[in-house]
Amino acid sequence: RCLETEEDESNERITVNDDYRDSVQGWKVAYVRPAQTLDEVMRLLQSGLHHDSDKRCISRPYIFGPSGCGKSRMGWEVYCEVKKKFEKPNGSLLALDNVVYFSVTIGKPLTPGKAWSSGVRSTRDVISEIFFSCAKDPDGHLLPSQVDNLTLAAVARNLSGWKEGGGRTALVLHIDEFQRNPKAVLDLQDAIEKANRELRGNVLILPICTGLDFREFKDLDNSDNSHAVYLGYLSTPDGAADHEAAWQVVRNACTAVRGSDLLPKTLAELK
Repeated sequence: RCLETEEDESNERITVNDDYRDSVQGWKVAYVRPAQTLDEVMRLLQSGLHHDSDKRCISRPYIFGPSGCGKSRMGWEVYCEVKKKFEKPNGSLLALDNVVYFSVTIGKPLTPGKAWSSGVRSTRDVISEIFFSCAKDPDGHLLPSQVDNLTLAAVARNLSGWKEGGGRTALVLHIDEFQRNPKAVLDLQDAIEKANRELRGNVLILPICTGLDFREFKDLDNSDNSHAVYLGYLSTPDGAADHEAAWQVVRNACTAVRGSDLLPKTLAELK
């Protein structure tokens, strides 16, 4: 995300905190708020925040679309919306005392004879990343020897700051590039569902998946809670004909594909 464009509240949390900057996907390009897509994802997540446990279910939103349309940034923006809307009493929905964000990037399956690529490939990898990044013992020390015994529920409880007798907390878990390894992502989704049952509403793990293509998941993830949400290049705020916002999305796409921002910053500079 270009620093000279930073004015919105959600981006301030990135720029003032280097820890967030290292973990947030898509912050290096200027953000164009896709109101309809973001609102749809928030509507899906609300099902996991219902006071009535019988009506509570954690949705699995898969946000997909072409390179540069803003998918990766959506994980952070969803976190900011959850934090803004639910860190206070909210009618029939749960109030959250604390909301935290964590992001992982999925890696391709390891194949003999092919080059190794970075990224997580299992639920155990995700647990380890959370543990080594944030989770500490009461004295503030990391305990690597305990990683093999940790569960996703345990690290989510630790990371979100939940304490016995305290209020509810939530972990927004952003899973980027889900199309790289469908099996690993489905295993992780099942592990999240199991962890949420173990946590009994005291801590909520809210998964946000972003990636290029949902076609493989149509047959693989047959959960009733699985939802595909398309994000296109011209998903401008509230469907308005905002030409400057549309041009910014084009610039973002160029940056994603070419690796650098080669286009003029405004439409006026094209004339």
